[in-house]
Amino acid sequence: MAKIIGLNEPEAKPGERWLMFFCPGCECGHRFKIAGNSPPIWEFNGNVEKPTLTPSYLCWGENFRCHSFIVDGEIRFLEDSTHELKGKVVELPDMDW
Repeated sequence: MAKIIGLNEPEAKPGERWLMFFCPGCECGHRFKIAGNSPPIWEFNGNVEKPTLTPSYLCWGENFRCHSFIVDGEIRFLEDSTHELKGKVVELPDMDW
């Protein structure tokens, strides 16, 4: 089953392509852009079952920070994350929605 899904972003500019994965640390989806004219743009290996995403993925808000690498279907949370999975490596969950 897919661990990353494509998104139909209504506000996307022509040529942009957005994908999303479910983050078990934040318990929500994180989206990222793999095509378009303006940064940030991540590189994606094209494998939805064992995805690799570079560079690292960082998102933050007023009370949280999530920083990770996605490599070969695993999410590697960095120590600067603020949730309970910081410093851990877990399998990226299937996207069934």
